[in-house]
Amino acid sequence: MMTRNSDYFISWEERGNIPARAKADVFVSIYGNSAGAGHPDTSELEAYDYDSGLGLTHIVDRSILQSLNVRTRGVRRY
Repeated sequence: MMTRNSDYFISWEERGNIPARAKADVFVSIYGNSAGAGHPDTSELEAYDYDSGLGLTHIVDRSILQSLNVRTRGVRRY
């Protein structure tokens, strides 16, 4: 389930409510952070787990890193 397809803010509380409303078994949230084309050193991946898919979140994070030339901020929990 894609929660958004453009850049707009969703509060942390609301992000935490998404899996419950969707009745999700696993919720992994992937972010591509960037300060823009003029700052390629700030482009990085960030992955969040919501209490159910920590192993899966690590697998997704590593898989993306193998495919893209991007740094990671690692896996975090909501």
